[in-house]
Amino acid sequence: MDIVALTDQHAKNRALSGGKAAQLAVLIQAGFRVPPGFVVTTDMWEKYVSMPAPFNDELVGALRNACDTLSATSFAVRSSAVVEDGSQSAWAGQFSTFLDVPIDIVHERVIACFASVHSARARAYGEERCIRADLVPMAVLVQPMIPADVAGVGFTVDPVSKDRTRVLIESVQGNGMSLVEGTVTPDTYILK
Repeated sequence: MDIVALTDQHAKNRALSGGKAAQLAVLIQAGFRVPPGFVVTTDMWEKYVSMPAPFNDELVGALRNACDTLSATSFAVRSSAVVEDGSQSAWAGQFSTFLDVPIDIVHERVIACFASVHSARARAYGEERCIRADLVPMAVLVQPMIPADVAGVGFTVDPVSKDRTRVLIESVQGNGMSLVEGTVTPDTYILK
């Protein structure tokens, strides 16, 4: 399975969809309002690792068809590694995310997400946890780009104090890229 819709039962499989996409699939299939999307699976990642040019015309066409089902003009293309959003580590911001991606280059951004396991920041984060980032299976989540006035990140466990009774929310104006890149100081909210 190279491409799986988030509404497909298989999308909930973390080993196939990675942490981020699997969690969104669980939410969608439970009836929560989550933008639709699909995941380029770890099966495709395996082909990427073993072949120098895995995205032949057939796969580029399959990606385009999957994008067409979302009825969007631009897309969010986000890493969804198997280790992301896990109970032991978050890997937040370690792998690539691309926003406002036109349909014609979605496949290029998927490859860039796959390649982000080799980034210096991913390697450093992995070394701190005795994990080789370049061996982490990667899937890639693709969703329609939704314009945002404000965007943020919610942590169900305070990432600094590790306090499980506090939910930390950080937000910024716009699509949130400046937040995940760490280029701005966000507004911070703590819920108890």
